[in-house]
Amino acid sequence: MKAASEIRLGLGIMLGMQALMTLGAIGALSRMSPAIERIITENEVSIEAVEDMLAALASPDAAQRRKDFEVALQKARDNVTEDEEKPLIEAIGNEGKAVLSGANTDSGSLVRSLRALSDVNRSSMHRADDRAKRLGAAGAWTAVLIGLASFLASAFVFRRISRRILAPIEELRSVIEARRERDPHRRIAMRAATADLQSVGDALNDLIETRKEEGGARSDMLAAERAALILLLDRSTEAVAVVDRSGRIAAANTACDILLSSATGPRLKAMLESVPSGQAPPHVRVEDARGQAWICFLGEMLALKDTIRPA
Repeated sequence: MKAASEIRLGLGIMLGMQALMTLGAIGALSRMSPAIERIITENEVSIEAVEDMLAALASPDAAQRRKDFEVALQKARDNVTEDEEKPLIEAIGNEGKAVLSGANTDSGSLVRSLRALSDVNRSSMHRADDRAKRLGAAGAWTAVLIGLASFLASAFVFRRISRRILAPIEELRSVIEARRERDPHRRIAMRAATADLQSVGDALNDLIETRKEEGGARSDMLAAERAALILLLDRSTEAVAVVDRSGRIAAANTACDILLSSATGPRLKAMLESVPSGQAPPHVRVEDARGQAWICFLGEMLALKDTIRPA
């Protein structure tokens, strides 16, 4: 897989997990809303009906008391949500008629029935509230699990991108830096890289090998040229040295090597180091090789020994 495809896949996984977590939270909240709505629309109506009937019983006007009681009783009948409510509402209706008509002056049984109806609805509200809490807890844990899965997926994607993209790029950088420091043995090794980065690494390794072979061939050529140069210098009976631009003796014939190893060698080296700056001694004949090197003819060895004294 290419690096661009790898990055797109990782981002797609993370975005998908975020979308899943959002949808899960929305689903949990949407399930909680009906449970809360049921508490308000169903049980609250029955409790209000009980309160209205109790208020009607306390009214001093008999006609108004009967009317208010019948309206509240009908509201309770129209809002039956629990099986326990039906017999209680029938009992309330019968006992209410007796109390309101004056046939029964003891309203204690009616009040107990009204309280029982209120308790049934309160119990139903508590059960609905428990269901809503359980849904809320389930939604919260669902969000936690989805969040954990999203975190693990993100960690996996980051590790994969680091292993297949970031680490190979760092490997490429380190190899290029090693080549700048003249390290001939450093090579690129990235087995887990993406296909395109692997092809770049292989191409760079091939280029390094080609440069190494070219460098070896060039070194061989320079060695051959140096050997040929020394052979030509040795044909001269006088001491001859080749000095580069830094004043270093790049080549010398045998006569010059003998002279350099003698007691006058240090003084002779100091004299040759000044040749590139144009300060050659009078007895040294210098030929300029296009500003890249200077061929110094030091005269006959015996004559040179007579003119140079140790420092």
